[in-house]
Amino acid sequence: MKQITRLIALSIFILASISQMHAKIWIVNYVGQGDYTSFQAAHDAATAGDTIYVIGSPAVYDAGKGLTLSKQLIIIGPGYFLMQNSNLTVTTSTASVGTITINPAAAGTVIKGMEINGINCNSNNIAISRNHITSGINLGNAGFIVSNIVITQNFMDNSGIVDGVPGSLSILIANNIFNYGGSSLLSFWGAAVIVLNNIFDGNGSGTLDFESGGTLTFQNNILEGISSVYLTAGASVSNNVCEGTQLSAGNGNLLHVNMANVFVGSGSTDAQWQLKTGSPAIGAGVGGVDCGAFGGSSPYVLSGIPPIPQVYFLNAPFYGSNTSGLPITVKVRTNN
Repeated sequence: MKQITRLIALSIFILASISQMHAKIWIVNYVGQGDYTSFQAAHDAATAGDTIYVIGSPAVYDAGKGLTLSKQLIIIGPGYFLMQNSNLTVTTSTASVGTITINPAAAGTVIKGMEINGINCNSNNIAISRNHITSGINLGNAGFIVSNIVITQNFMDNSGIVDGVPGSLSILIANNIFNYGGSSLLSFWGAAVIVLNNIFDGNGSGTLDFESGGTLTFQNNILEGISSVYLTAGASVSNNVCEGTQLSAGNGNLLHVNMANVFVGSGSTDAQWQLKTGSPAIGAGVGGVDCGAFGGSSPYVLSGIPPIPQVYFLNAPFYGSNTSGLPITVKVRTNN
């Protein structure tokens, strides 16, 4: 059974990477049956441009050590909340790692489908999407100014995004769900930031802080439990949904919205943030799109399922016969 599962997984990985035949695929599996059991060891063996698939495991990879990236890689995990959102994949274990530090030489790295404690991003041209992040993202460090950072379709709890060095350029934060019980969900100083179609739940004390000197586009977001929003002068702010007066009236902003009428409020940890029937956020965005993480051009994907084919049903009996062989039923979904 284990061999059958592994063969299916390998075949899917090959199909998903036909367009990248020049690069090598590495499989990290904590219990073996892969190239490495250590995430860091796979990184160290890989060459820039390679892909690392991280198999779900009940244990944290490289526990207590985290991961340091010093080369451009594509890192893909299986997603998160897999036991809550049914019929998405045949396995329900997530791929968890501590803090990921992205050094300058790792420019161009893509990280998807992972459970991550936190990210220190000290590089450019980085895409962080469809991850569950629990201790935030720090952009820039020790004078390194980042640029071209894409942070999309993530679920972030107990965490926010902090720009540590003024002057960062081309930062896109879109279609994320922030569920944070602390203070700052976003904190930027003099950066060029685009913030679209996010859900910010600050549980009554969260703040969004964009200091002067940068540029900001802030559209199609939903604000719940946000105590304060500090905007840079000249910011483009429109078509957001607020439960109070965190933003100014006009420009399509909806104020004093009863949040009980906005979200479905039930289901999995991330599904509960979908818009309910009749929600005032439906069609309230720029161009008539829905506000919130599930609207716009890159809607949030439940469980952060990565955009590769995945097995969501497998029926493989233990025994076969000379006449009927070993009948195996496999159902594969093409994700986007």
